[in-house]
Amino acid sequence: MSAHPQYDEFFDLYALGVIEGVECDEFRAHLATCDDCARKLAEARGRMAELSFAMAPVEPPAGAKEKLLRRVREETKQAGASVPQVERSIGRSWWALVLAPVTLALVIATVYLWNSNNRLAEQIRGEHAQMQSLQHELEEANELMNLETAHDTVSAKLMPMKPEEHDHGQVLYNPRMGMAFYTGTLPPPPRNMTYQLWLVPMTGNPISAGTFGEEIGPGYHMMMKMPPGIEAKAFAVTMESAGGVPQPQGPKMLVGPVS
Repeated sequence: MSAHPQYDEFFDLYALGVIEGVECDEFRAHLATCDDCARKLAEARGRMAELSFAMAPVEPPAGAKEKLLRRVREETKQAGASVPQVERSIGRSWWALVLAPVTLALVIATVYLWNSNNRLAEQIRGEHAQMQSLQHELEEANELMNLETAHDTVSAKLMPMKPEEHDHGQVLYNPRMGMAFYTGTLPPPPRNMTYQLWLVPMTGNPISAGTFGEEIGPGYHMMMKMPPGIEAKAFAVTMESAGGVPQPQGPKMLVGPVS
């Protein structure tokens, strides 16, 4: 492990002694060269110590240790083993047995805290995304209000090229502000196709005002930024290949003069 652990919970697992093998050796070597990871490990050990003091003590059954040692003495005498040596080994195993529930409880508490932190982080990310969306909607609403109330804003009512079609649209445009607002009732475009809105200037070629169609539906609208100072003669919507084109090539869907 030449880099920092990917997850902070790794430090808690290492502090509990449940990281083993090559991964443990690599992390131990990494600690010698990384002050930041050493600090995080110290914090993790502090958390584990606090959790251990918070756990209720586990009491073994009365007389269980004495019964176990008595039986070991009897068996080791028959086998010719060293009683003190076995007693020391049993003592270490006994304390490991007593501490095992505490260690398990610490692991469970650590996993619970990770899950809680992950859920909280996910909730914060969701709320942040929602706040950004609301902020965007508020900015767009303010821009639309400024566009609608400006004395030099013009409009274009867009109608289909074929009288039997019922699609329509509308554009509000302010050349001084360099802003245009489109709303319409076109159906979703075919696969790999997109709608493209064009500003037709008094002179020169049409100017692209943007593409749309990915999330189109009833009441669809979009706000577009454009170079300021361009006087518009008309607006049009064409169907083009995905991504749009520099100049209109596809069929005209909606067209309307500026009034």
